[in-house]
Amino acid sequence: MKYISILSYAFAFLFLYSQLSMAKDVASDDSLYTREYISQIYIAEPERALKLLDEAENRGTMLPYLISDLRSMAYRNMYMNKLAFMYARKAYLLDSLYQKDPKHMLKMTVHLAEFSAMMSKYNESMRYALDGIRQAQELGNREAKARLFFCMGENNWRLSFKDKAYDYFNRTIELLRGSKEKREMMLLSYYYGAEMSFLMNDSRIDEALKVGFEREKQIERLKAVPQISEDYIDGQYSYLYAKLAYIYCMEKKYEKAEQYYQKYLSKKESHTPDGKMYSIPYLALSGQYEKVIDNCRGFKELMRTQQDTLNEQYLTVLRQEVKAYLGMHKYKEAAEIRETILTITDSIN
Repeated sequence: MKYISILSYAFAFLFLYSQLSMAKDVASDDSLYTREYISQIYIAEPERALKLLDEAENRGTMLPYLISDLRSMAYRNMYMNKLAFMYARKAYLLDSLYQKDPKHMLKMTVHLAEFSAMMSKYNESMRYALDGIRQAQELGNREAKARLFFCMGENNWRLSFKDKAYDYFNRTIELLRGSKEKREMMLLSYYYGAEMSFLMNDSRIDEALKVGFEREKQIERLKAVPQISEDYIDGQYSYLYAKLAYIYCMEKKYEKAEQYYQKYLSKKESHTPDGKMYSIPYLALSGQYEKVIDNCRGFKELMRTQQDTLNEQYLTVLRQEVKAYLGMHKYKEAAEIRETILTITDSIN
């Protein structure tokens, strides 16, 4: 058995050495098949990025763990979470085997914690998160630590440990508050929005409104950062305005609620499958059930196209549809969707 083990490590070493040699031998002007170039395009052009990664693999212009990493990110932007998780885990295992790049190992640990949570594997996510927090502390990486704190909060919230969840949310925000680093500033805005949603779900409306105004101030700070795109700012305002419309509707301030809803509609993000989901709470509360169904339908079709429906995200959409059909007194449709919810829940558990 020891002989087999030694052979395995020998083959692994030879494989890595051959990949390194191949990467060095490729002409330096082969710029399309590099980590730098593909990192710039995978968000806007994920399918093209995947084709370039296939070619980079064939040419040997990039190391295997980097190819798996970028494939994971491209699939994530296509909402193909299972494939994103698979390639993130592949990169993580390569990092674990060779232990050459602790910063990259931490990056993949963060991704696996987040992907696991997205796929409703909360206990697995927490194992990755705890390991990642240890790595982040050793490397002094504040951004990774913040992401993992918030991931722990989300997992605890999903598992109904609410006090523990909000403790992690608060620790995340305190860690990032006042940062001048672009990425950390962007993360803080996102986490304000996410905590706002959790507070709304728990009917803690006054606290949600307070967090919403903090996020509005943070978006204003982000607007002053030259490197941040208008599309990003558009998406941030889109989410915020949809949530404020809902809160003011709950407070029975209907005119103000409608004003925020119109501000939401003025943003480009509000017309994307993701962006349409932001307005669901307001539309449902204001009795606009047909719009709820229409908005849910588009997002469901997107997830079905990506063959990624066995997760909490998809269940959330189905639950919103049930509420809308009940509001329209269409009990048969609501019952059918509830059956689907039970089937998916059983599959997840």
